[in-house]
Amino acid sequence: GVRMALDPGRGRTAVPVRTAMFGAAISLLALSAAVGFGASLNHLVDTPRLSGANWDAIMFTPTAKGPALEQVVASDHDVQGYARGTITNLQVDGVAATAIAVQPVRGGVTPSIVDGHLPKGLDEVMLGTETMRTLGVDLGNTVRVTGKAADGDHWGCASSFS
Repeated sequence: GVRMALDPGRGRTAVPVRTAMFGAAISLLALSAAVGFGASLNHLVDTPRLSGANWDAIMFTPTAKGPALEQVVASDHDVQGYARGTITNLQVDGVAATAIAVQPVRGGVTPSIVDGHLPKGLDEVMLGTETMRTLGVDLGNTVRVTGKAADGDHWGCASSFS
């Protein structure tokens, strides 16, 4: 049966069996790749810590309304933890970088750490993998950080829900 199915035939009865089998194999490969990619992307979306954030939501509001937002988040029983913070742009050894300042209030709402530890003082900074690669630095190296301090125009709150 298999031999007959794979026999292309001759003359007027010839059919492109090899081409059809090759096309079917490529189709199955493409389908497998799409399913694998979709599953990986879904896992990444469902697990924010894998992309550097161990929080589920981040909210921003003008400074004047920051305390009101914090009261709402603090009183919500579905919120496991939250942190205050801000986002600003800085230069790290002359390379533009977006900085996130986070002060945990309740729970462990901090950036995910691949290697090293959270900064313990004003003379420490935690860099992302791509920034370290771009700068050619390793853990423990010294970098120069310059830029305007966060102007206080925006206040943020990152939350982790139960």
